Amino acid sequence: MEYAVITLTYQQQQADLETPLSVPLFMLAPIVLETMHWADQDLRQENARFVGRLQGSGVIIRPNETLAQAGVVDGDVVELTAVQSHSIDFDRILNIGPVSGIYSAQAYLKSVETGEMFLCRGKSSLVGRSPECAINLSRLPGNDVVSRRHANIVRRDDGYWLTDENSANGTIVDGFTLNPKETVRLRDRCQIQFGEDGPVLAFYAGESG
Repeated sequence: MEYAVITLTYQQQQADLETPLSVPLFMLAPIVLETMHWADQDLRQENARFVGRLQGSGVIIRPNETLAQAGVVDGDVVELTAVQSHSIDFDRILNIGPVSGIYSAQAYLKSVETGEMFLCRGKSSLVGRSPECAINLSRLPGNDVVSRRHANIVRRDDGYWLTDENSANGTIVDGFTLNPKETVRLRDRCQIQFGEDGPVLAFYAGESG
């Protein structure tokens, strides 16, 4: 089994650990927290789930992924957090099929509830309820918790990135809750929830991603 020495953080705690790279996060996280005596109410909750964020690259590590699949190497810093949203269905990622036509070539968001699609046009796509937003979520169920200017999706040379624009009810990417103005990298088929109990949309990188 391959290992890497990483810095693991959880809440206000931090430690350097030699960690197996081939174990899924949903199995690894509880073991590490128990071993380090970092266990708290998150672990005691039934069906508690954890996600990680790889600092530097901004990649979110999903519960069913291994550190190797997320590209973790020696010296990386991984931030663990409990999944805050019950609307994020990680099994749904495996059941999402490809699309054809215009949407196969461009990045877009797709509502997991209604199926409505929103193209990410240009270098930047503002998401929210305001008419000025390139991606206007005002027609989706649960849009009342979406801010007028909620988040911004930016296309860079290394992929697509999302920044929370000081939203009132937060932005959750694959179960990881962003701080105001925090930025994470979007991976193909990741799920984004705009506001607690708000609409969930899947991100597709398309051929451009």
